[in-house]
Amino acid sequence: MGGAPPGAVDALIEILRALPGAGGCSGLPVGFEGSGCLGGVYLLPADQVLASRRLGLIRWTDDSWLFLRRRVDWHDALNEYEDRLEALGLQLNRDKSAFHSKLFHDPESIISNGTIDSIVVEGEPVDVDAGRRLLLEELDRPDSDVDFTVLRFALKSLERELPPDTAAIVVDNPRLWSLVPKECGDLLGQLARVRSGRRQIDEGWLIERITSPCEVPAEVAGKVHAARVATKLRLGAAAGEELHGVATSAEPGHYPVRPMAALAWTKSDHWKPSRAVEGALDAGHLTLQRSFIAGFKKRSDYKARQKDWKRLRAEEPDLAPTLAWAAA
Repeated sequence: MGGAPPGAVDALIEILRALPGAGGCSGLPVGFEGSGCLGGVYLLPADQVLASRRLGLIRWTDDSWLFLRRRVDWHDALNEYEDRLEALGLQLNRDKSAFHSKLFHDPESIISNGTIDSIVVEGEPVDVDAGRRLLLEELDRPDSDVDFTVLRFALKSLERELPPDTAAIVVDNPRLWSLVPKECGDLLGQLARVRSGRRQIDEGWLIERITSPCEVPAEVAGKVHAARVATKLRLGAAAGEELHGVATSAEPGHYPVRPMAALAWTKSDHWKPSRAVEGALDAGHLTLQRSFIAGFKKRSDYKARQKDWKRLRAEEPDLAPTLAWAAA
């Protein structure tokens, strides 16, 4: 691939081949380092949709804007694009596909949101009660009708104020963890930075969210971000033991969660040097190995470190940079 650094293509291919066994959703992976590369290469055949009858096409990873000469070409374009994606093993999201006329539609409405605008006063912070109301109103809708822009905005408004019921909102509405998992993690992560906020987060509830079996692939992201919250807490031995079980699990549904669960485990009272070393040696994946080693960073009094460092460097040479960081 032109311009790619040595080994980058091989690494990307290795990532893609590992995905089927990682318990993730089918489709084009979005959000990791290779997303732009995948979108730029894999979707090239789909970019040829209605090539001779359009004005142009703009695509950002997997979001495409097709500019047509005539309104009557819309259905042909939609059907052809769907066929081209199907040939690539992908599926068009019809719920997010729409035609917008520059003559009869308000262009500003495409990039702004009337619901959000209704509670925003220029130059003033968003009222936290209004944000909570928007959130609950969206949760009353079926998944197909949820406005994700509103949902994310409402959670961000809570993140700014951190009202006393912040944790209760995401606990009482577990559906949020499937709809907007990152924003849920951001909200509780911010709460965990404040002493009074940490007291709102129930350790047992958080560990259960991380360790419970995945019923559907969409729940995996929620578990990853719940584990991200756990990395900001000091957890007891019992919670740490459960996280260690996830980090060392062979269950396919746990695979994407394991590195973050291992990182959270290093902050718990269950952490032991011998467990960390054995976990790193047994992990078989660099990201997971690095998570196990991270716990040594703030434990400078560990006397047997050099012996274990020598063993890890000999058996897993790729860990050398992580070991140097942990020892610094």
